[in-house]
This record gives sequence, C-alpha cells and structure tokens, in this order.
Amino acid sequence: MIQIKYKSVVKPNNDISVDGQPRPNEDAIKVGKSYVSLSDGAGGVGVFASDWAHYLVNSLPESPIKNINSLNEWVDSIWEPFYEKKLSRALQDPFLLQKFESEGSLATLCAFWFDNNFLDFMTYGDSMVFFYDQKNDSLITQSWFHDLYRMRQNPHLINWKDESINSGSFCYGRWNFVN
Repeated sequence: MIQIKYKSVVKPNNDISVDGQPRPNEDAIKVGKSYVSLSDGAGGVGVFASDWAHYLVNSLPESPIKNINSLNEWVDSIWEPFYEKKLSRALQDPFLLQKFESEGSLATLCAFWFDNNFLDFMTYGDSMVFFYDQKNDSLITQSWFHDLYRMRQNPHLINWKDESINSGSFCYGRWNFVN
C-alpha cells in the first residue's frame, strides 16, 4: 500500500510581507484517482505564480508525461485559457500588465501516476518526489537525478509564455512498487 504524505515548507530566507509575516508559499497539490501532482509557484519572478501552480496541478493529463516533448505539447494545449483569464485582470493595472506580458507566470511541476503495479513519475524544476519504504526504513528511489550542486542554481520553470520548455531539469522514471 502506498501512503502519500506531503508538506510545504517556508524557506528560511523567504521574503517578508508588509505585515512582517513570512510570505506564504505558492504551492499547489492535487491528489486524483490515479495521480498526484504538486507545483511550486515561483513568486520571485512574474505574476500569478500561485494561480499558475494551481492551474498546472488541476490540468494534469490522466496519462504520464514521459518526455520533454510531451511536456511541451501538454503546456501548449493548456496555457491559453489561463492566459485569457489572467489577462483580463492584468489589463486593470499597467504595471501588472507589463510584468505579466514580459515575465509570465512560472512554477515547477512534479507528478506521479499509478498504473497497476507501476508508478510513473516526472519532475520539472526543483520540486522532488521521494519514495520511501517505511517498513525497511530506506529510500527506494527519488525523482532528482542531478547532482545536489544544481539545487543551488535557479531552477528551470514552466512558464505559459515560453514557446518551448528547456529539457534542462526534466526527469522521468517508472518504478515497480510491488517487487
């Protein structure tokens, strides 16, 4: 049996808002019938990051995204309704409109799909999935296939305004969780 646990953690150096409290994370998660997805909206750049993160997790396809071409095709098929909805809000403020048009909305994406005895997972950006065997107290696999030094760099992010998403931090894996 798979047990799903997740947590959004406020980063130690997170921005402080006007009222002196840490700025809330712009994370989104969705647990569907056959998949789980999470997205971390990149609040330090662009606008509507939290909305974009929620839009991504709620628009996830039922079948796994297995390569960068599939990711690009999927984003290309979903971005326009998000853009149209947010454009109507951005048009009310010239500064917001300029930032929306020039920077867009950015987020990471991490998802896994259950299929019989297999679990397909993909990540884009610096969000990660870990599969941990609680019974044997051991890490089974993880979705981060890069060296840890890359965690110090700015992550690649999904942006509705990008014509093509760079393959730099795309990870995909398939895991047999019965054996």
